[in-house]
Amino acid sequence: MFALGSVLLGLAFAQTPPSQGQVDRYDGLFSAVAAGDVAGVEELVAGADLEARDDSGRTPLLVTAHFSHDGVARALLKAGADPNVLDVQAYDLITIAAVKNDVDMILLGLEFGADPGAVTSPYDGTALIAAAHLGHAETVQTLIAAGAPLDHVNNLGWTALIEAVILGDGGARHTAVLRALLKAGADPSLSDRNGETPLRLATEYGYLEMARALEPRPSRIATVSRLLLQNVRPLGKDPVDVLIEDGVISRLEPAITLPEPSADPNLEIFDGDGRLLLPGLVNAHAHLDKNLLGLRWHENQVPGSRIRDFVDFEREFRKTNDLSAETQSARQVEASVALGITHIRSHVDVDTEAGLKHFEGMLATQEKYRDVVTVQLVAFPQSGMLIRPGTLPLLEEAAQMGAACLGGLDPSTVDRNPVEHLDALFALAERCGTELDIHLHEPGELGAFAVELVAERTRATGMQGKVTLSHCFCLGMVDEAYLGRLTDLLLENRIAVMSLGSGGSPFPPLKKLYEAGVLLCTGTDGVRDTWGPYNGVDVLERVKLLGYLSGLRKDKDIEMLLDVATYGGAKVMKDEGYGLEVGRRADLVVLPGDTPAHAVVESPARSLVLKNGRVVARGGKLEPLV
Repeated sequence: MFALGSVLLGLAFAQTPPSQGQVDRYDGLFSAVAAGDVAGVEELVAGADLEARDDSGRTPLLVTAHFSHDGVARALLKAGADPNVLDVQAYDLITIAAVKNDVDMILLGLEFGADPGAVTSPYDGTALIAAAHLGHAETVQTLIAAGAPLDHVNNLGWTALIEAVILGDGGARHTAVLRALLKAGADPSLSDRNGETPLRLATEYGYLEMARALEPRPSRIATVSRLLLQNVRPLGKDPVDVLIEDGVISRLEPAITLPEPSADPNLEIFDGDGRLLLPGLVNAHAHLDKNLLGLRWHENQVPGSRIRDFVDFEREFRKTNDLSAETQSARQVEASVALGITHIRSHVDVDTEAGLKHFEGMLATQEKYRDVVTVQLVAFPQSGMLIRPGTLPLLEEAAQMGAACLGGLDPSTVDRNPVEHLDALFALAERCGTELDIHLHEPGELGAFAVELVAERTRATGMQGKVTLSHCFCLGMVDEAYLGRLTDLLLENRIAVMSLGSGGSPFPPLKKLYEAGVLLCTGTDGVRDTWGPYNGVDVLERVKLLGYLSGLRKDKDIEMLLDVATYGGAKVMKDEGYGLEVGRRADLVVLPGDTPAHAVVESPARSLVLKNGRVVARGGKLEPLV
């Protein structure tokens, strides 16, 4: 108990900014820094002692970290302030920002040379350990991406994994931290000084979701440790060979020669024969639990054209026919992997009639196919949230079970109260540490008003970069001036937009938004479900449809849309290891085609699909699961 109390006390100090009395005593540069006066700081830095200390041992840079003044911090760093300086308690810029969950300050420090692995605090810890303790999932992901050491042991004998368990609450935030650490390669076998592993601690504390994530799980795909792809053309460029070792692209160059490859039992060689090499396709908007694949043809009989009509009909149909979310989602996942889809974000219905039945089925599918596809789950109140009391607690429970996002739906036309709907949703996301992915079908200025409300709350809650608006038809319905203002709001708050070119409705001007810098992604939506029969599984087909509906014919525009369906979706899903560069995880697709645009138009069978460097599909067929 003494150790726990000491840690909490130390972190409380790191979170405590200069007192008002200290601020009142500041003068010169310290006074300008505390006030957030960027212009004043820029005038004073010339000739000033940037490493001067206040009476608590803080430099001006450390003071501004406590106040989250990014502009002031940038001015100090540009003037030469040391980004790795420690205060008297051994806290640095990165650790102070990590405790505050200030990702922007962390990124700024890293830009100017701050060390993400610095040993800090009286406990000889790191910023990553501090963020893990507090359940700051986005900060943890940012530090992991920056190369922070995953398995550093502090002077209490604890790693970041152990702190996420022993100092966490077992809820959604700390579970998300634990999953991020495990995904990055943190060692779950490292124990504390009493020989307790994170798994044993989670079990003793009754943190069931953490324990499930920590349980050893052998791969379900036959693997080799090295794979050499020969004669492939990344995104249609010149032919190269690609060497993949332990799931990561280690070399990408012409004519790789390996010593005695035939004598290496852990090496597989695949001749690409000049085929295209693409990063894995990303279906960033699916409803895996609701497809009707493998079932008899369903005659569409929805008695109306409103969203409400489709929702009510579907809910009744699923109840009457007792469909299994696990079975149906598995069918679509298998078809998806065979088509080169390596990532799926799926919305999953949560309502007061079905409860968490569909979500539990999707968790089973996520687990079953964990080695062949990344499945990210959105707890989605398809039937409404405020109009169905009891839905919010179900969403919170889904977050605790592993939902990465919470969903929302048409706050005005479905819940009839946009302010209360969005306030409740953002508050829940803040409490659970999840992102948001909100279905917004509302047209014209009504939908645009919702975009404004979402942007306001994104800014107020500090959720920039954590919100996606799906469909967002209104962006294709307002005039140019209003679209410009909405685009600025999207950019300022790093709000992503998902569009799949829904037939019969205007949709966002994708090229214009892409060129403006808005993060875009796409997906399949519901595949052959009670809403309609047309949507298919193939993301390349979706890209072709988007190009057709957008009137985009040039190869460069088709390749822009393919970028949306690959890199755009991966960014939305926060996959930092995605891509075709050396050091990236090998989630790849090999397929015929002269150019990427050619592949989009022809949608040929996928020759080879890799997930984490493992072959998961060949010749358009899924490899057997072990």
